[in-house]
Amino acid sequence: MTDGQSFSYAFEPDGFYDVRCNIHAAMAAAIVATSSPYAAVADSSGNFRLDDIPQGSYTVTIYTGWDPIVKTITVSAPHTEVDLSSAPGS
Repeated sequence: MTDGQSFSYAFEPDGFYDVRCNIHAAMAAAIVATSSPYAAVADSSGNFRLDDIPQGSYTVTIYTGWDPIVKTITVSAPHTEVDLSSAPGS
């Protein structure tokens, strides 16, 4: 591609994608694709916040590389705090 051109691509299925340029080693990206309306990027301490989540049971998927951490949580109050540090695979 030359300057001023663009390229579109739809990542399917949901997941972690490691994108690299096979010509320029410094050109790389880590992309997380999700169909969920609830997604966040953690801060440097690993904390994140999601607002306006309806009460119920949810599966949380955390990408820290190729192998996701998956844990079922229950949102039962306007403010629900969840410790994901003990999630299997973490």
